[in-house]
Amino acid sequence: MSREEVLKSIRTALAHATLPGTSKEPPKLTFRSNPNKSITALVNQFIHEVESLSGHVHQAETTGEVINILNTLLDGDVSKTKHVLAWNDAWLPLPNIRKELEASGILVDVPELPHNREKRKALLTHLAQAKIGLTGADGGLADTGSLVLLSGQGRSRIASLLPPVHVALLSKQRLYSSFAALLSSDRNIVTLGSNLVLITGPSRTADIEMTLTRGVHGPRELHIILIP
Repeated sequence: MSREEVLKSIRTALAHATLPGTSKEPPKLTFRSNPNKSITALVNQFIHEVESLSGHVHQAETTGEVINILNTLLDGDVSKTKHVLAWNDAWLPLPNIRKELEASGILVDVPELPHNREKRKALLTHLAQAKIGLTGADGGLADTGSLVLLSGQGRSRIASLLPPVHVALLSKQRLYSSFAALLSSDRNIVTLGSNLVLITGPSRTADIEMTLTRGVHGPRELHIILIP
């Protein structure tokens, strides 16, 4: 088979491709015990590791406090419209946060990309104007300061990749001492989404002279909001 035939078959398949089956129900936020560390110790270690990687950690008790943090991050945006890409409400650990964000004057998009090439291009152009991508998180790893994210229906990868600022809402109940501790608590987590990624700090890359640059292959800022 020639190169052109291979590429043609790939293009044909992509036009009708669908993601693997994923869970349609958000995970229950039940406490996962870490026998060797208290929640306070996990929080402190997680914050230390995230900040050592140039990430930012905020703590909020209410939805209103979360919205205040988001508005503060959006205040520096030069565009007139405050624009956020977000996961579906069902996958965010705060109920009705989308409605409250919209009530505060923030435009919230939940991305669903169409198969049509022109419509897809037009939508991506629109979504690229968003400053913040708002997601939940399926886990936080205290030993590395990493976020564990599952993508799937209602949990678009675009929200954590396209905007220059990624904001993740993480329940303290979902903090683990390590990835091994997470897997031992829920070994089926790797099958619950179309893919599972570990995000450790903002996107960064270096050229041959080892000049570090942020935001080339993903968000240049990572903000994690810890909620009860």
